[in-house]
Amino acid sequence: MKKKLAFFLTAIMAMSAVPAYAGVPATPTASKVTVNGEAKAFEAYNIKSNNYFKLRDIAYVLNGTDASFSVGWDGAANSIALVKGEAYAPTGSEMKVSGTKDIKDAVESTSAILIDGQKAALKAYTIKGNNYFKLRDLGTALDFNVGWDNASQTISITSEPSAAAKPTEKEEKTTLTWEEAEKMGLSMEIVGIWASHGLYSEMICFADDSPFKAISVNSATVNGKKATAHVYTAAYLKTTEMWSDYYNDADFFLQYTFPDNAMYSLNADPYSPDYGKRNDVSVTYSLQTKDGKVYTLPVTYNMLSEGNGGLWIE
Repeated sequence: MKKKLAFFLTAIMAMSAVPAYAGVPATPTASKVTVNGEAKAFEAYNIKSNNYFKLRDIAYVLNGTDASFSVGWDGAANSIALVKGEAYAPTGSEMKVSGTKDIKDAVESTSAILIDGQKAALKAYTIKGNNYFKLRDLGTALDFNVGWDNASQTISITSEPSAAAKPTEKEEKTTLTWEEAEKMGLSMEIVGIWASHGLYSEMICFADDSPFKAISVNSATVNGKKATAHVYTAAYLKTTEMWSDYYNDADFFLQYTFPDNAMYSLNADPYSPDYGKRNDVSVTYSLQTKDGKVYTLPVTYNMLSEGNGGLWIE
C-alpha cells in the first residue's frame, strides 16, 4: 500500500511541474540580432518555429530610417494602426530585456491590424501585455528586410524593402505614349492615303537632338484587318521614283498595304455610303535609340470619312 501511495504522489508532483498554458509556449530566441549592421538586444520569442518580436521594439529601432512606421492603439475598436513613413513616438517601454530564459505563455491576439488604413492579415501573439509579430511578416508588410546567417546564427534587420516587397531595380520604361515620343523628338505626317488602292503612307521625322535612330512596325491593322507595313529609309527613297522634295525632312517613309475595302474613302461626299464613317488604324511601332534601347509605341489613328477627312491620334 505504501509503495502504491508513493507512486501516486510522485505522479502528481510530476504533473504539477508541467506549466499550463492558456495559449502556446513562447521560448526566448537564442539567436543574435543586428539592425543595419549594429548588434541589438531584443526580448524576442520563438513560437511554433518562427521568431516573434515586440512590435514597438521594431518600430523603435527603425525610427528615422526609410522603414519608419508609427504605431497607434484604438482601445474602443481593439485595433492597432501602423502608418508607413511616419515617425514612431516612443513610450519608454521599448527594448526592455529581462534576460530570463523562462518559457512564456503566448495568447493569440484578437486585435485588428491596420496598415496605412487598410486591414492586414498579420499573425500576432500577446505576451505579458505586449504584442509580438512574426518578424518576416512585419518585414514584408512594412518594407524592411529580414535576413538569416546560419554560420553565426544571426538575424539581420535592415531598413530596406524585404525580398518579397522590394522591387527589382527600377524597371526602365519600355513603352511610350504618343505624347512621350513627341517630346523625345518624333514627328509623323500622313503623306498619302489611297483607300481605293489599299494603301497609305507616313513620313517619319526625328529631331536633331532626338535619341531615336530607327523605326520599324511590329503590327498594323486597318478597321480590324491586318495591314502589311514596308519601311524605307530616306536614303533609299532618294533612289526611287517615290522620292519627292516634300520628303526632304524625312528620316523614314512607311507604307502600308491593306485588304481591298478595308478602309472607307476619306474623300466621301455627303451622298456617299462611306460618308461619316470612321477608319481606325492601329499600329505598334518599335523605336530604336542611338544607345541601343528599344521602345514600343502603340498608336491608334482615327480618320473620318468626311470630305478631306480628319486625323487624330489616340
